Amino acid sequence: MRDATGALALQRTLSAGESVSVAAPTPLSVVVGRADGTEALVRGNPFDLRAVARDNVARFEVK
Repeated sequence: MRDATGALALQRTLSAGESVSVAAPTPLSVVVGRADGTEALVRGNPFDLRAVARDNVARFEVK
């Protein structure tokens, strides 16, 4: 995940059941691998990764 300045805000592999949150300047450029096995919340609301996934990799921007 990269923040508005292009700085890396988060890059890691999560274990099953693990969660992380990020507070960084928006817009955030997000890439999620294994989108079919990942749940995402954006500002506390569920975000459908399947809608933005291609080949099981979700790419989206949080503004």
